[in-house]
Amino acid sequence: MTLFKGIKKIFVTALGDVNLSTDLLDTLGDIRFENGKVYKYVLYSEGTAALDTTIGHVLVYVGSTGYHANTVSRDYADASGQLIGAGVAVAAVTTDARYMWVQIKGPFTMAITLGGTATDGSPLTAVGASSGGMSLVGATAANSPVMAFATDASAKLCTADFPF
Repeated sequence: MTLFKGIKKIFVTALGDVNLSTDLLDTLGDIRFENGKVYKYVLYSEGTAALDTTIGHVLVYVGSTGYHANTVSRDYADASGQLIGAGVAVAAVTTDARYMWVQIKGPFTMAITLGGTATDGSPLTAVGASSGGMSLVGATAANSPVMAFATDASAKLCTADFPF
């Protein structure tokens, strides 16, 4: 008899909770579906530049093991190689090593103005953008991974499409 493990439906933490690194209340990498959006449970690192984050900042996986370790940062300089988008912060974090949820699918509002003259419908990437932001996938970032699409660029409204 084969047992199938379904999608977890009950979580200890609320979407906006930020917990100490000693208080792992949900499982790192948990995926959560809520109100037409998808979220992932990760560990936030302030990075070398000690950057805090707020709602609407785009976060990337840290270093070569960040994706597998579910460790994210707003400090794009700490990502090694190609930037892999982790998601959008749904809570403010002002201290290093905190567990939190990031939004990986669905509509959101950016905290920072979109770069690269993005217009409505433009594909967006973190490559070439300032830490916490996104830029138009274009000539300088033509082979960059698409992480979101601008739905109303002037209002900073986007639709997330980060990897699970």
